[in-house]
Amino acid sequence: MKGFKVIVTSEVYVSIDETKWNKENLKGWAEVFYPFVDLSDHAKHIAQLAVRGLASEDQFVEGYGELKDSGISVQIEDSYEEVEHEK
Repeated sequence: MKGFKVIVTSEVYVSIDETKWNKENLKGWAEVFYPFVDLSDHAKHIAQLAVRGLASEDQFVEGYGELKDSGISVQIEDSYEEVEHEK
């Protein structure tokens, strides 16, 4: 079996309109999807989806709709991958 050490690093900028994503909306979202407690939880989730190619501003994202229409923007600013072969 061949092994690999893989390092993946990405820098993602996420902006969330807190007037659309207020405490009431966040609470309702958490009751249906994941128990996120604040906007930073959503920012991390959206960033992870974006890095995997599952979220962009023009894309429908489950729980958010189209991000641009939901007051959310996401931009991958930098990405780095390195693969080391096991000796």
